[in-house]
Amino acid sequence: MGKTSKEAQARWNKNNTVFIGLKLMKKSDADILAALDPNRPKQTQIKEWIRTALSMGERDSKEATGN
Repeated sequence: MGKTSKEAQARWNKNNTVFIGLKLMKKSDADILAALDPNRPKQTQIKEWIRTALSMGERDSKEATGN
């Protein structure tokens, strides 16, 4: 990748992404680590879990308000 291509990529990343680091403990987070499929990207699985939890929360709040 050339200098301008790297610069363009860095600009795109700055404008379109957010980095969130996550450190899991082998002992206290063993349940999470065990649930991760080693054959699939961890980031993908964690995003799926978050989206599932968010959609369940939306459903729960709609049921509570009757909407």
